[in-house]
Amino acid sequence: MIYKFGISSTTLRQSAVCFLTLAALCFIVLIPTKVLADNIITILPGASERTSPSYFDSTYYLTKPGKTVKWYNTDDVLHKIILSTIKNNSSSATTRQITESGLISHDGNFSYKFDNDGIYEYSSPNYPWMKGTISVSNDTNTTIVSRNMKNNVNIELIQQPIKAKVGKETHFLINFINQKTNRNQKHVDYDFTLFNDNNTSSRNNNPLFKQGLHSNGGLEQAMYRFLTPGKYEATVTIYDVLFSPVTPDTARFVVNVN
Repeated sequence: MIYKFGISSTTLRQSAVCFLTLAALCFIVLIPTKVLADNIITILPGASERTSPSYFDSTYYLTKPGKTVKWYNTDDVLHKIILSTIKNNSSSATTRQITESGLISHDGNFSYKFDNDGIYEYSSPNYPWMKGTISVSNDTNTTIVSRNMKNNVNIELIQQPIKAKVGKETHFLINFINQKTNRNQKHVDYDFTLFNDNNTSSRNNNPLFKQGLHSNGGLEQAMYRFLTPGKYEATVTIYDVLFSPVTPDTARFVVNVN
């Protein structure tokens, strides 16, 4: 009797199917999912100097409970961040420290996950002029314009509260996201403008609000108090990326005011 050492064709087919199925599953797991840009507050170059024009790229940051915010140091000196809660009462506001970072080196970072809503302060124990606020609330809207953008930069607008209220502060964050890296796009020249959709003069010649700046780290902020209810439009237009002129690119967003 001759014994054949091998595997039958049926077994080979079954093994191949199992292998391909397993490979497909591994392929699915290994492909990174597309996510929003990191929640990053950048410590800007020269922040340790009081005469610098700005110390963080955002001093009023908006996020939701459950999100992690990262402080990224682009300055040439070591920095430390103290994070505190802010409690307002009838006469004043009090702060209570909840955590602090170690020394953050150049290109280093510190992260904190905000589990609860509220108002928080971040500050530096060594450079008292370095301060900012984080507002954590579910009443936060995030919209990203990514289609038909000509310069490989998506534009994200974060708004708090979701429905603006007449006479109250409405806060905005403008986030520029590189489409290839999914990270903040540095060095963008832009305009952020608010128009009244129901007012022809506002739409054509006289916007309600306009700021045009150079974004160093890819994150900018704005605040406006609307005086009348209605439907408004916010636009963000890009003019330069990495110090080079580009074809102007405009993203449009709807802002409802009660």
